Amino acid sequence: MPTAESLARAQSGLPGDVLVVRSDGRVLSDTDARMSAVSARFGTLGLLFLNAGIFRRHRLPR
Repeated sequence: MPTAESLARAQSGLPGDVLVVRSDGRVLSDTDARMSAVSARFGTLGLLFLNAGIFRRHRLPR
């Protein structure tokens, strides 16, 4: 999970209309918190993109 400092750095490098929210995509209550944060800041929501994943290096067979 990112730190408050890394989130602040991310936010400072993005345009002012981009909202950075710390959350865990596996936790439904975090999704509710994201929706509340968006509603409080922007009033409406046109798109919510949840990017979650892991990286595992594997060699593909030839």
